[in-house]
Parts: sequence; C-alpha cells; structure tokens
Amino acid sequence: MQDFKAGLKEQDIEKLEFNTKQWVLVSEAAKMLSISPFTIRRWLREGLLESKKFGGRWFIPKEVFDKHLLKSNNSGVKNE
Repeated sequence: MQDFKAGLKEQDIEKLEFNTKQWVLVSEAAKMLSISPFTIRRWLREGLLESKKFGGRWFIPKEVFDKHLLKSNNSGVKNE
C-alpha cells in the first residue's frame, strides 16, 4: 500500500491506523481493476461503491471492494 498518510490530519490517521488493511485507495482499486482512477471516482460519485473520505483522499472498504471486484471479474473486467 502506498503511503496514504501523507496529507492526512492526525485524528484521521488515528482513525485508520488500527485497520488500514480494511481500506483500499482509489489508485489501488483502479490498478487492481486495470481501469482509470477517474472511473473509480465516478463510481463513488454515483454511489456505486461505498467509500469514506479521510484527509482529502477516498477510501473504499476492502469488503465492499472485494464484492465489486468479484462481480466485475464475472462481467469481464480485467484483474491483475
């Protein structure tokens, strides 16, 4: 996982510190799905994926992402 703490407020870091493995960054999700981060952000705006914003960055709950990823794999989205 890239250093997502850069730019986060101290209280936001504390909230995420205990469970960082349970969140996926937009950039990570896009890379895993072989699609543009803009597409992921559009899905977030459209409410297609649950997300939380911490310190100006969007995080997707890993459980939600995994469900979406499995669904996407069944519909032909390339996964690396």
